[in-house]
Amino acid sequence: MKFPYIQATVKIPIPSLGGGHTRPRPIIAARVVGPTGTQLIDGLLDTGSDDTVLEEWVAILIRSGPEPGNPSRYRLVGRVQPVRVKYTAVRLRITDGSQQLYEWPAVIGFTPTKCGIISCGIISLAMLDSFNSSILIFAATIAK
Repeated sequence: MKFPYIQATVKIPIPSLGGGHTRPRPIIAARVVGPTGTQLIDGLLDTGSDDTVLEEWVAILIRSGPEPGNPSRYRLVGRVQPVRVKYTAVRLRITDGSQQLYEWPAVIGFTPTKCGIISCGIISLAMLDSFNSSILIFAATIAK
């Protein structure tokens, strides 16, 4: 699958990009599938991520509750203080919009913390057969 880079606008000039106000980011659409609902989200494709963390409103829309007794504290990129995260099993689906569709089970976290424009994104998703034993990863990022 190929995904285009999207030009994300920033408020201050970026010295490493010659003072420009846009940063290219591989943002892709992904569908989160729960027991009785689905939600389309935008996520940042990031091979340096560790876990999948989305805002809690997504869990409410897909009607997916956290596993009992599993809340934990998690440090998101750009956050000084850790945020509360509860994990649960869902299915994730991506497509190139024309020919390819991949869906796989994943355990992801949900946080009540607002994450910014990119909505925390999606992270660490092993797809084994679909991607020749490689890992597709999205990032929990904070848009400033």
